[in-house]
Amino acid sequence: MKKNSRAKVFRIFVSLSACLVGLFFMFILDACADAVYDEKIMEQIGQLVLKRAETMNDYYIGELEYIHAEEILRDFETGGLLEDDLMNLKAWEHTDIDTVNDAEIVQVTLTEENPDFLSASVIVSWNVSGLDGNTVFESTYETMCEKSGKTLKLSQFF
Repeated sequence: MKKNSRAKVFRIFVSLSACLVGLFFMFILDACADAVYDEKIMEQIGQLVLKRAETMNDYYIGELEYIHAEEILRDFETGGLLEDDLMNLKAWEHTDIDTVNDAEIVQVTLTEENPDFLSASVIVSWNVSGLDGNTVFESTYETMCEKSGKTLKLSQFF
């Protein structure tokens, strides 16, 4: 009888141990999935910031007509940011605004997320040319993106 009882206790112990190990691995996999999700979101935000800079710069240097720049911006911007950027395209047209030679995302940090939007802090390294020659500098921006299905649209950039 004691052997039977010990075998039963051992089976219960093994079963509980297996469950705990399974829960541990589920926790690890979930954490890894969250990290991959965050990495993809941060990459997407960085690409939106660079696409915005490229589109506006291409318009300012005459490589895009207004109608094409507007169409491109409407693909990934929304709300007040879109309205402001469209107004700024016209306001800075034919001026000596600095031109962007290169822009690189240094870092993106998610600061808040909910079902409708997310916000992030973005550090950009700029290489620009202007009346004073070439300048390289970094700036930090706060961004907000609205979620639209599986895509994001920039809604604030300051």
